Amino acid sequence: MAGLQITGIRKTFHEVVALEMVSLDITEGELFFLLGPSGCGKTTLLRIIAGFDKPDTGGIRFAGKDLLAIPVEKRNIGMVFQNYSLWPHMSVSDNVAYGMKMRGMRFTEIRRRVADALTMVDMAGLEDRKPGALSGGQQQRVALARALVYEPGLLLLDEPLSNLDAKLRKDMREEIRKIHRRLGITMVYVTHDQEEAASMADRLALMRDGRVVQVGTPKELYRSPRSLYAAQFFGRANSLDVIVSSVSASAAGIAWGDRQLVAAVPKGGMLSPGARATAIVRPENMRFAASDTKQNVLHGTLAAREFNGAVENFTIDVHGTALTLMTVFAPREQISASVGDRVGVTFDPDAVHLVTEGIQP
Repeated sequence: MAGLQITGIRKTFHEVVALEMVSLDITEGELFFLLGPSGCGKTTLLRIIAGFDKPDTGGIRFAGKDLLAIPVEKRNIGMVFQNYSLWPHMSVSDNVAYGMKMRGMRFTEIRRRVADALTMVDMAGLEDRKPGALSGGQQQRVALARALVYEPGLLLLDEPLSNLDAKLRKDMREEIRKIHRRLGITMVYVTHDQEEAASMADRLALMRDGRVVQVGTPKELYRSPRSLYAAQFFGRANSLDVIVSSVSASAAGIAWGDRQLVAAVPKGGMLSPGARATAIVRPENMRFAASDTKQNVLHGTLAAREFNGAVENFTIDVHGTALTLMTVFAPREQISASVGDRVGVTFDPDAVHLVTEGIQP
């Protein structure tokens, strides 16, 4: 069975472009995320795959078949919505079985599938409860069971965890991953939550203004963002607008104002002296500079420090630019600096990621 191929999808609503030439190749059995802010087009793309909306141009193939030529009810696609959409007057089992009853399936087959689906989402034993007697997490499990009961080849999930509290979201993330590993079906999951995408996705497409900005694994997007937008949306990032001053086989000299810094040359990167770039350094790759540190040292004022349990975040004001430094909290190695103190921060050349996409000449 082939995966999901999306080719040149364009969609407009009253002359507003929602999707612009979106193409993706999603591997069979992949848990693939569409990540981006509200209004970027990710839910519109999901609705087109499901058949609720039609594209202006482009094609979609799943399992080798033209999906756009297949009626919605025959696409063998399950969908989990953000708002659960459970019938309040029906029991858990009746909610899960409803669609199959409408299709006229045999009672014994319905009963088997409902039992299997509820067991899969850890809801066995709660078949007779009404949605109003369930927690938010349990309602989401019922919605997931209802989508899985058809044994779909493709499962679409539209921000399914956004209505849950932090702990339930974490629990359900693990549950969905477990179900995905067990079934091995292709899943396309929409979210604006980069932590959700980072912890769950096999691969993801980062979207902006109806376009795909970058596709890759969570580690690839975090370590090698192709643009400042990707770096800042997918994780926290310190960014410096720099000018390349020199380039050698292994290192690039970069100027940030009157300060000379050193960065590793990116693989396949085309850098030349005088080029403008953005230097990106992740907070965990910055550290306080020792007195004898010579390379890549920036001096500023400690503007804030924030304790977050396992980590501690420091904000350093360097001539009006706020840089964030993150350290793993260790009681025996506490930083003695106080807010208002002058401090130096440093980073290794290979911790600097240079991007030129979107930089104005």
